[in-house]
Amino acid sequence: ARSVIENRPVRSDDAMVDPLRVGQPAGHPPVRTFLGVPLRLRNKPIGMIGVANRPEPYSDAEEQLLMTYAAQVAIVIRNVQLFAEL
Repeated sequence: ARSVIENRPVRSDDAMVDPLRVGQPAGHPPVRTFLGVPLRLRNKPIGMIGVANRPEPYSDAEEQLLMTYAAQVAIVIRNVQLFAEL
């Protein structure tokens, strides 16, 4: 949620003790390491993509890769929206 609210990537090396942790839905497996990036359309966040529970913390390179992936997903979402308007 923070990555959407703040419109930026969010990383946590130990989400269980992160003071900014927002919690998890009932029944969700525990999250340790976490990386979340916003999905953006026209620089506005519309959602997020998150990955979690890697044995070691996520790197800058992995953050960049996920940001690139999120940008591609946002383009697909926009294309679907445009197609639906036809």
